[in-house]
Amino acid sequence: MAIRKRPFGYEMCRGQIQPCPAEAEVVRMLHEQYANGLSYRQLTAILNAGTVSYNEPDKPWNKNMVARILGNDIYIGNKGYPPILEESLLRKVQAMKPDAGQTADTRAKMLRAMCRCASCGRKPAMNANAKGWQRWNCPECGALTSKATLQIVAEDLETILSELRVDSGCIEAKPTNGCSNRIADLEQELAEAMEKETFDDIQGRAIAMELASARFEMLGNEEYESYRIRHHVSADESGEIEVMLPQIATAILIPISGDIKLLLKNGQIVERSVDGCR
Repeated sequence: MAIRKRPFGYEMCRGQIQPCPAEAEVVRMLHEQYANGLSYRQLTAILNAGTVSYNEPDKPWNKNMVARILGNDIYIGNKGYPPILEESLLRKVQAMKPDAGQTADTRAKMLRAMCRCASCGRKPAMNANAKGWQRWNCPECGALTSKATLQIVAEDLETILSELRVDSGCIEAKPTNGCSNRIADLEQELAEAMEKETFDDIQGRAIAMELASARFEMLGNEEYESYRIRHHVSADESGEIEVMLPQIATAILIPISGDIKLLLKNGQIVERSVDGCR
């Protein structure tokens, strides 16, 4: 097994340590793309598709190699190494890195897990390359967009959640036509039964029980979820997407336009708007 005598990104030239151009570019790419929301797995795939190796030319990259590079203080000029990165970028990556033993940023992992194609509802894939290009692609229906990168998705979600906090009253699911029609029919049937000259008490009770059941069914689903979502939004103090989203939403919808929408657990779809949620 080959052992690196110097950290990745540097080489010895005429007795002096200096940045290795090809490796230094990889160091910059990794920090920039991780800051934009790419996971260790995605970064590893990009590196294995490239030509720069970590150790031996025929040895593939893995997530542990990526983790050793990300956030390393030597890349801003510490311990006698010339700087490769701006300190602000390195500190941002350090703040985003997960705890020891984890292999993906919590927020990025959660966003990818919740994203769904707005056209067919299936889970899309995020494709990316070393130049920062990202695109959602749905393997089921072929829908794709290059506008909603993970960073943009996170920013749009923060805006949507902010609008929901300001106007939680807009969180109100519309009852389904089937359920509301059933209730209307039962109400009419009960009224007609009570208007009869001879009221059938047994039949009346049966209709009343069915009507109560229909109303409870509606309340127990969309209406209850709307109340619960309003409570979570109003009580939220964390301001963290990864804390709030699983509590109130079923999916993040990625349309072809790239303007993301949020499917709440009450069945309501909301998106960012200058006039508030809609």
